[in-house]
Amino acid sequence: MTQDAWLAIAHHLVVFTVLAIIVLEWGLVRPGVQGDDVQRLVRVDRVYGMVAAAVFLIGLARLQWGAKPWSFYTDNPFFWIKLASFAAVGFISIGPTRRYARWAGANAAPDDTDVAVARRGLRLQLAVFPLIPICAALMARGIGH
Repeated sequence: MTQDAWLAIAHHLVVFTVLAIIVLEWGLVRPGVQGDDVQRLVRVDRVYGMVAAAVFLIGLARLQWGAKPWSFYTDNPFFWIKLASFAAVGFISIGPTRRYARWAGANAAPDDTDVAVARRGLRLQLAVFPLIPICAALMARGIGH
């Protein structure tokens, strides 16, 4: 396989790993969450940050060493929508991440209102996330170029 194919494979795997982690967090963040589940949530969220960084770095590698020139991406509005969607998912994740850290530090179960706010952030991430593969599919077919 070519370098471009390996970069694409790696990029797709980490992007869908981000989605899997958001879904996992959705399952862990529920009324009554406490103790070991909060600690697990903090660890999962830490992995989320590392995988999201890998998405970005592998994406940059694809821009630099992939088969298509920079202009294929940068001249396409769907590239920018995809990038903005990825940034939005990351930005939205800050709220839940801060809550998880606070819950872990408090050594007490968070109240149901705080859990509901964290779940709302996760739900918003899940609502925005589909724009990423949608824009990727459009870009790969040269739509918008």
